[in-house]
Formats: sequence, structure tokens, C-alpha cells
Amino acid sequence: MPNGMIIVLDEQFTMLYLAGDELKRFPARAALMGACFTRHFTDLKQASLRPWLSQTFAGEPLSFEARYEEALYQVRSVLLPEEAGKGRLVLLLLQNMTRQKQEEARLRLLESVITHTTDAVIISEAEPIDQPGPQIVYVNPAFTAMTGYEAAEVIGKNPRLLQGPGTNRLELDRLRAALNAWQPCTVELQNYKKDGTPFWISFTVVPVADATGWFTHWISVERDITALKQQQENLKRLNEDLSRQNKELQQFSYITSHNLRAPVANLMSIVGLVDPEPILDPTTAWLLETFRTVTYQLNDTLNDLVDILVLHKGSAPQQWLSLAAEWEQVSQSVSSSLDEVQPRISLDFRGGDRLYGNLVYVRSILLNLLTNALKYRADDRPLHISLLTEAQSDGLRLRFGDNGSGIDLDRYGARVFAPYQRFQDRPNSKGLGLFIVHSQVRAMGGQITVESEPGLGTAFVIDFVYPPD
Repeated sequence: MPNGMIIVLDEQFTMLYLAGDELKRFPARAALMGACFTRHFTDLKQASLRPWLSQTFAGEPLSFEARYEEALYQVRSVLLPEEAGKGRLVLLLLQNMTRQKQEEARLRLLESVITHTTDAVIISEAEPIDQPGPQIVYVNPAFTAMTGYEAAEVIGKNPRLLQGPGTNRLELDRLRAALNAWQPCTVELQNYKKDGTPFWISFTVVPVADATGWFTHWISVERDITALKQQQENLKRLNEDLSRQNKELQQFSYITSHNLRAPVANLMSIVGLVDPEPILDPTTAWLLETFRTVTYQLNDTLNDLVDILVLHKGSAPQQWLSLAAEWEQVSQSVSSSLDEVQPRISLDFRGGDRLYGNLVYVRSILLNLLTNALKYRADDRPLHISLLTEAQSDGLRLRFGDNGSGIDLDRYGARVFAPYQRFQDRPNSKGLGLFIVHSQVRAMGGQITVESEPGLGTAFVIDFVYPPD
């Protein structure tokens, strides 16, 4: 008897005959013959088994469950026809139900998940793929909540009843190709509810095969992504509006800076022509000096605006450069300042010297960092500047450090690279240098971070990226 046993008992519950596959669970099978059947169970179970077996000996067939160790058995007992001189005998049929019960529990759990999930679940026949298409055999409650169709309205029909004029044909063709190949597939479709309201779903379909490998059904899971699609559409529209406004703002800035060029140049010329020496009236002299200061400030602001516009004008052409060579060029351009300050400069390019970037931007970055180090050096110790490179998997990292006065990042960290930020009171400080450095690094596809402590110094870490293969 597969997965079971046949046992014959006498009225003392002695086992007179045994057969079946389940005997392999008992190592000493020979010792079972002639033993009491009930002694193999717990005292509690024996207390219920004996009355049940006694009822069978009284002529009443019974069916009950009994557990032995980890196995669960379905036991059926019947009274055998009485033979002369042998007394009454009972036939026990024991079927191991352990695996079946485990499978039933798993199926109940799966059914509970399908029933209570918020995603719509559709089970349909495997064929035909072509018209009229596979028929629906099951939908869960979430399907009704999502579409408005009751189960009775769609059982026996094809899932295509949810499609409509807005359903993407290309996605349907991709789904159809997967179905014909018996492959899982996930698509995004616009479907329609019972009342005609369109909604978006993420639709995943998986083929299910029987024990022989023959595909018998499709299981489909649909998730409503209408809100996500709306968010994506709103984000797309917002990006388009921001792009348009940015272009308009840049155009306005170009026009403004262009139109201001000539008047400011004229003002600068007038300031240069006026000689303040002969003016004796204090008020007139003060007005002239104020006019001169404001004109220079206006010219500086206009130049800053032009610099910023150049940064945002478009992508910067890039090429392979030697960091050592560019540092040499920048150092020579401020040689008089270096001679005056006499800083100690440490160069360590063992991590790499070649970087990929825009020539003008790289020189501007090095120049801004170098002049900042000179300008914001500490008053109580000689200036030390260090440049260290590290090879990265996708580029070159430059660490530009100094032992200057430092920046209070707890206070200014969020706006270190913002325009017109001054962290210390120094002459000729406009607060635009780090903004330009940051913009130039980003324009080349790189990243820049800062490490600093007041009174100890500052280090800028720049990642230059290599071009794609």
C-alpha cells in the first residue's frame, strides 16, 4: 500500500498482519508482529484509540486521524467477516497524510495571500493565445475593487475586455510575443474600468505548468500605478516648465548683461577722466568718490554675471591634460604672489597625473584654489599647500589642501559653494570663487567636496571623471 499500511488486529489490539510502504518507518518490523497496536501512541492518544477500536469490534466502521512521531495518519477501521475459531478481527487502513496536510496548509496560506492582497490577481487558461484568447477562471477581490467587475462578470471571458483605445499597442505586442514563447513578462498598460474610467497598471504574467511540464494556466498580477504615472507626468511637465523658465532667464541675463556693457563702459571712462585733485568742495569730492566706488562695483558685478552665464552656456569641450603641466602654468601666473608669501608646496602626483577635463576650467579651478589658499592663510604660521592625487576606477581624484584659517562647516557647510558667500573678512573677497569652482567641476561631470576645521586648514577633494569607453 503506497504511503500507508494494512494492519489486522484481534480483540486485544494485537497486530496479526502488517503490510505496506510505511513499515519502513519502523526499523524492527519483525518485532511489531504480535505487539499491541496502541502501545505505539502516547497515553493520551491511547485513551481515545481504545474506545474507537472497541466501537469497530462492535460492528461500527470508523475513520479518524492519529499522529505517530512526526507523521499524521488517516486511519479507517472495519470489522472483518468472522471466521470459525478465529474470533473477531478488525482491518486497519493507515494512510500517511503528512505531505497532503502540509500542501493543504500551504494552499490555504496562498489562498489567503491572494484573497487579501491589494494587487489584482487573474488566473486564466493557458490557451488559446489567439482569438478568442484564454478564458479567466479566477479573480480575487482586489480585481473587483480595481476594475469594478464582479467575478461572475468576467469568469469565462478574456482579460482583453479591460483594454481600450488608450492601451499601448507596442506593449501588447511585447506581451503577446512573451505569451507565444511561454515566458514571463511585465508591461505597463492603460486599461479601462467597468464604468469606462482609464487607469494604469503594471501587469506581470507568469505561465504555470503541471507535473509533466505542460503549461496549464497563466497567473497575472496587476498593480494600479495611476498615481505614479500622474506623478511622472507632473514631474515631466515641471521639468519642461523649469527648462523653459531657465532658458528665458538666461536669455534675459544675456540681454541685460549685453545692454549694460556700453553704459558701464561709458561710466568707467568718465570716472577715469575726472581728476579729483582740483575739487575743493568736500561734498562734491565725496559724491565723486562715491560715484567712482559704485561704478567699479557695478562693473565687477557685471563681470561676475558674465562669468556665471559662461558657466551655464553649455557643455565644456574636454581633453586629456597633464595636472603637473597645468599646475606649472597656474603657478607662473601668480609667481609674484608666491614670491611674496613663500608658501611650502608639496606635490604628490604618484596616484596619477593625467585627467580628462576642459583646459580653461581646470586652470580656473587650480587658480581659484591657489589664490584662496594665499588669501586666507593663517597669520600665526607659514603657509603649506599640498596637492595629492589618487587613482579611481572611473577617474582621478585630486586632494587640494592647505593649513590656512579654515571654514566653519557647522555654520557655513550648506552654502560653501553658493555665490557671494564670504566666510572671513578679507579685502577684495567677492565670495564667488568657490561657486565658480563648483560649477566648473560639475560642468565637466565631476564632483567636489570640502573638509575643513577653523584654525587648522581646508581640503577640497575633486573627482575628475574619465570619458566613457
